[in-house]
Amino acid sequence: MIDCDHWSECKVLGGGCCAAGHYGGRPSIGVCGQCPHRVVRGERPMAIGETVNYGFASRAAAYLAAERRHATQGPASVQVQGERAAICLACEGRAEVV
Repeated sequence: MIDCDHWSECKVLGGGCCAAGHYGGRPSIGVCGQCPHRVVRGERPMAIGETVNYGFASRAAAYLAAERRHATQGPASVQVQGERAAICLACEGRAEVV
């Protein structure tokens, strides 16, 4: 099964039916899984292999905003730090540090 609002099973060998009519309406699972028109719960997810490239200016602005919050609000509480660490530890894309 493909996670897409347009996809449905329709007894097409090795594929499914596309309600939006992409690729003739009956793409293979491989084509459908990488479709740039894929929509999941109303939103388009990142395509396979697509990356987000944050430029220097946006990274610098985010850093300065974080420093400003830290200076005015102080560091995060131990509870908030633990909640953030739990989110990071649960992430499948997290790199293991050795």
